[in-house]
Amino acid sequence: MSTKIQKIIKNQQESYQNVFLKHRATCHQPTFHYDWWMFPQKVPAAIKVSAKSRSFAISDEDTKALLKHKQFTATYLRSIDKYLSNLEQYGWNDYDIRYAKMLHSLHQFLSVATLMKHDVDAKIQSKLQSLAQRATRFAEKNINMPSSLLKRGAIKLNKLIENQPLPQLSAKKNELIIAITAMLAVVAAFSLFSMPLYFLPLAFTGLLATKIAYENMRKSEKKCCLENKSKELPPKRIDAVKRDKRSANDASHPQKKKDKEYSLDDVQPENGIKSRLRKRG
Repeated sequence: MSTKIQKIIKNQQESYQNVFLKHRATCHQPTFHYDWWMFPQKVPAAIKVSAKSRSFAISDEDTKALLKHKQFTATYLRSIDKYLSNLEQYGWNDYDIRYAKMLHSLHQFLSVATLMKHDVDAKIQSKLQSLAQRATRFAEKNINMPSSLLKRGAIKLNKLIENQPLPQLSAKKNELIIAITAMLAVVAAFSLFSMPLYFLPLAFTGLLATKIAYENMRKSEKKCCLENKSKELPPKRIDAVKRDKRSANDASHPQKKKDKEYSLDDVQPENGIKSRLRKRG
């Protein structure tokens, strides 16, 4: 494991213990600085960030290593769940840059997990997909004036969600079905040669019930997946906000411009109490 990966995991665990667990109601606020190791991601060379922030940037290979680290993965999923839960409970806090980082991080981890297929636990893949759907829905419903960085992250994540494969039966389910079928087949064979004829319908009924149960399980999983897809809002662009709403927001927040870009860095004020966004001209 590289020094960078060890550093990310160490910082992640410290922030989770000292921020997410100790400040449950306010851990989503810009008061705290933890974005780069709680939501790690790629940072293109063209993006302007500090040297310290860039030291936490990860590649696809780094992402694979993190996905295989059980402690990191469990904390990563819990942290995003808590972050979204607080925003859903207390409302949007206008801290655009952190949400944008979270979307880009989710896109990277879900993309790599999808490519890794059998090397990643199916539960992790499912949880990542669920959080991604939840994150894009919240953005579409609650963020009326997203930065271009946030819009790009949400659009990419929506496309990735739409292309996710249908869930497959797990190996344990397959083994269970095979075991039950084999057992009933033995009972049926035994019934044919050793039991009275009136037991034959019972044996054949067991085999038929197993077949029906297997087919129903497949249909149920496919239906569940389709229902999850249908719950997603239509694939609309997040930047397609009503003009009247934009005008009202512009009037109340004159400092916000339609096409203003934000850097990926949080600018820490001198008093160290609150983070704010640094605008790129």
